[in-house]
Amino acid sequence: MSKVNTSLKNKAHLDEARANKNDEFYTNREDIDKELQHYHKLLKGKVIYCNCDDYRWSKFYDYFKDNFDIIKPKKVIFTCLKQDKKAKKIVITKSGIKKSKIEGTGSYDSKESIKILKSADVVITNPPYSLYREYIDLLDNHKKDYLLVGPMGSIIYRDIQPLVIDNKMNIGYTILGPFRDTVGNKVLGAPSLWFTSLDIDTSVKHFELTKSITDSGPVFYDDENILSVSKYRDIPYDYSGFMGVPISFMRHFDRNQFDIIKIRKGFNGKDLQINDKVVFNRVIIKRKTNAYPNKNSKQKS
Repeated sequence: MSKVNTSLKNKAHLDEARANKNDEFYTNREDIDKELQHYHKLLKGKVIYCNCDDYRWSKFYDYFKDNFDIIKPKKVIFTCLKQDKKAKKIVITKSGIKKSKIEGTGSYDSKESIKILKSADVVITNPPYSLYREYIDLLDNHKKDYLLVGPMGSIIYRDIQPLVIDNKMNIGYTILGPFRDTVGNKVLGAPSLWFTSLDIDTSVKHFELTKSITDSGPVFYDDENILSVSKYRDIPYDYSGFMGVPISFMRHFDRNQFDIIKIRKGFNGKDLQINDKVVFNRVIIKRKTNAYPNKNSKQKS
């Protein structure tokens, strides 16, 4: 994983972000159930660390408590930013659940939390989106695997783009629903994805290409040999060149079917445009030559 170039010197920014109530969105249990069922074999015998999870509200805590004997990890550890005088640590093992107090703030980048992080094999959590760059940087520095809920738009971040392009950061199996607050009310957060460094099988997300490039007049970006595709379902089966698709395509991305070539900018280093107007962020893809069969074998290059 390449290092994310961010500064941790601006403590005022970090403290403000940590105190931002709008960051307190929790992942639904049904979304956790659907995604984590695919990782049981990968998590067996591992030390799992959920370092942004208040056990009182976190459905990750409920999930691992309910499924510990099925997944069989070595242990699962939970810490979070302290809500009272002392930060707490919760550890689930085959012997039971142990609660204790820890020094410091309980923040994921506190001294005590980093000590726990060093002993962990994989991090699973929903980190604060306002600190997402810093959070990925921390995991990178300590070379930790992860399964995270994160903002879909983060794939356009300059130093996260190469992780996605180079297969070091994969998109998870399932689509996330709305988040919830501490009392269970649904809240509308930023469009989100599961992100993981674990080796997963994305072929389950393969979808059949049924549209032809002739179904609607092809439109290319200005000064680029890149076809504009407004919806992932409109990706043509009979075109093998470069295509620009919305970032929502990532929910359906199968690495066996497509390569990601670039994100956001075209080959000229500029934002993609149509008729001199900049279009919203796009992912430039190309269908693999050995991809699954399409509607027919004819294709235009």
